[in-house]
Amino acid sequence: MPGRCNGVSCVWWRTRTARSVAALRRDPGESRARAEQARDRWKSVEAPVDIELLKTFLEVGRIRHFGRAAENLYLTQSAVSARIRQLEQVLGTELFNRTRNNIQLTASGERLLPHAEAALAAWEQGRQAVSLSADRESLLTLAAAPSLWDSRGQQALGRLRAAMPELGLRAESHPDSTLARRLLELQVDLILCYDPPKRYDVIIHELSPLRLILVTNQAQLNLSQALGPDYLYVDWGASFSGKHATVFAAMPSPRVQIGSGRLALDLLLAEGGAVYLPEPVVEPYLSARRLFRVEKAPVFERGVHLAYRRGAENAAMLEQVVTLIAAAGWRGAESLQLPLIDK
Repeated sequence: MPGRCNGVSCVWWRTRTARSVAALRRDPGESRARAEQARDRWKSVEAPVDIELLKTFLEVGRIRHFGRAAENLYLTQSAVSARIRQLEQVLGTELFNRTRNNIQLTASGERLLPHAEAALAAWEQGRQAVSLSADRESLLTLAAAPSLWDSRGQQALGRLRAAMPELGLRAESHPDSTLARRLLELQVDLILCYDPPKRYDVIIHELSPLRLILVTNQAQLNLSQALGPDYLYVDWGASFSGKHATVFAAMPSPRVQIGSGRLALDLLLAEGGAVYLPEPVVEPYLSARRLFRVEKAPVFERGVHLAYRRGAENAAMLEQVVTLIAAAGWRGAESLQLPLIDK
């Protein structure tokens, strides 16, 4: 194994090889097979995993279809299959159950999934860190739920770009339910979230709450009409979902459910309906009378937080970032004497 062995590993390999040669002289057939098995085990332990193999694994795991994964990766289907087989050979286990029109992760594949995501994220962060231009001193990876990018994240990025020009920024969008895991697995530096992980090793800063008001494109629409077939439901997190279900218990399941507040706003302006949106976001449309508040509709408040790991190497920079974002002055409008559903 030229170039592959060093130190204790080298001694181990030479010893095993010498024993295999001696055994081969005694029983050529059996000992040759044992030697090949030992060599294969050694290769499986030492073989490096190409980052492209992990990318392919994650794409197949996400799409659950080799053909469509190949299209997304700009590869042939045979190339995708070969990569998955290579990764399975390196790991010594099957990662997918392959049946006709039904590709599912095996138990081993499920266990590999979070580690593959973490490895890929670490690689991307490392690649960006070493490629920072001379005028960039450090890199910050900020992640938020899609609905929070719409209402808060864009403002945060704008403020950071203006106040800290020496800082390289990487923005990621993930479901709120996965943000805590990504933070704890060191995939991101800072998360903007509704429900932060309540752990001793995570520092949490509470921001001003997000006020969600019910708006429509039709003047004088009452609450019952607004919650009709054209109502658009936006996922503002688990707490909002629970409060919404309690307050509107008699309401049928919304026909249209959307994960992005920005998308819901665009759909509302183009097609009409009613939807709960952040008050600061819709204020310009209310002033221009393109949108209208639904009278007597309850107002929901949603807690918003910034969180990062305690003892992080870039803790001083993170504290500066949090201070800048928190000072942005995100404040809801004054109370309009409407029923308020707190966070």
